[in-house]
Amino acid sequence: MSERLSDDLLELLGDEAFLALVEQFGGDRLYVPKGADGTIVAEAIGTEAAARLAQAYGGDYPRIPLARDFRARQYRAAGIGNAEIARRLGMTRSGVERLFQRRPQERPPQSRRVDPRQQDLFQS
Repeated sequence: MSERLSDDLLELLGDEAFLALVEQFGGDRLYVPKGADGTIVAEAIGTEAAARLAQAYGGDYPRIPLARDFRARQYRAAGIGNAEIARRLGMTRSGVERLFQRRPQERPPQSRRVDPRQQDLFQS
C-alpha cells in the first residue's frame, strides 16, 4: 500500500514537491485539507502542489511514506555522500549502501557469458 501511495504521490506532485512532502511529513498521518491556501502543507510543498494534493486527497488522512529509496537517490544525484544520506534518512551507512545495492535498474546491464558447450533452452 505504501509503495503504491508513494508512486501515486510522486506522479501527482513531481520530484521536488514529493521530496519536500516526505522530508517534512514522512511517516506521519497527515490531514490534507480540501483547500490549499495558507496551510502547513502549502508552506512545505508550495501552493500549486498543495492544490493538486488537496484535489486528490482533500479531507483524508493519508500516511505519508518515508520513501527512503527515492530520497536516497535524490540525495545521491545531488552529490551527497553516504554518511550524510544515512544521517538524513535515520539509517546506518551500511544500510544506505544496501539500499543502493538492491536497486538493479541503476546498474548497467551485465553482459552474459555463454559457454559454447551449453545448449540454449530458449532458442527460437
